[in-house]
Amino acid sequence: MEFQPLIHPGIHHRHPDIDQQDILEVWRNAIISAPVVNDQETREVWLTLGFDGQGRLMELASIHDQSRLWLVFHAMTPPSPKTLREFLATGRD
Repeated sequence: MEFQPLIHPGIHHRHPDIDQQDILEVWRNAIISAPVVNDQETREVWLTLGFDGQGRLMELASIHDQSRLWLVFHAMTPPSPKTLREFLATGRD
């Protein structure tokens, strides 16, 4: 059985053009994913870029807990310029 993250229901309310299947496609077919270091230099939030089943480039933000369960709490298409700069400027992989 394939692992699937939990998806916050507020995503669809804020972005009605993005449904759970779109998010799962991006999750399964991620191009790049990296932790975001916040002011406390912890790595709790991860940004992910990938394409959904409609060919749209999308960004996801997710967190995981101590039991390693993932929650996607943000999704947006197209990705924000800030997210694109973050990945392109640092050359993350």
